[in-house]
Amino acid sequence: MANTAINQIDIVKGTNTTNYLIEPTLLGTCSTAASTAIKDVTLSKFELFNNVQIAVKFTTTNTAAVNGLKLRVNSNNANDAKPIKYRGGDLPAAGTLATDHIYNFVYDGTNWELVGDLDTNTDRLVEQGVTSTGSWRKLLLSGGNVYSAKGATPAARTDVTYQAANLDF
Repeated sequence: MANTAINQIDIVKGTNTTNYLIEPTLLGTCSTAASTAIKDVTLSKFELFNNVQIAVKFTTTNTAAVNGLKLRVNSNNANDAKPIKYRGGDLPAAGTLATDHIYNFVYDGTNWELVGDLDTNTDRLVEQGVTSTGSWRKLLLSGGNVYSAKGATPAARTDVTYQAANLDF
């Protein structure tokens, strides 16, 4: 039997959505302004149907309210924008869709459902910080508070400064 290579598979629409050939997930880029609620993406060879999956790379971190966030693919018509949901509800926070991250979405007939697990942990360990006395400590940033990382229950610190410009969360 001879080996056969498949160079390209297009989505082929049959009489219903179960007759589509499977193709690798289509990847598009969204460059919509951070504060704009309708996020636009362009994909070649795309047709909207139930259970279609796409991947979108965002070039800006979203700042628009999550309860009105929508994704619009290959259209300028506002009616073609479909709500973005996560686990059946709104995204956890506006900044969930972050710069240079790629997210997978599945269209469920009504919404674009963000699939996979999100890292919603807001605690971040900072390896070094400096106290007002000049000593270095490991610090934990949690919920806008800074804690010393020593001990089972870290005490809140108010005498700590750090350079946020070099912290990439």
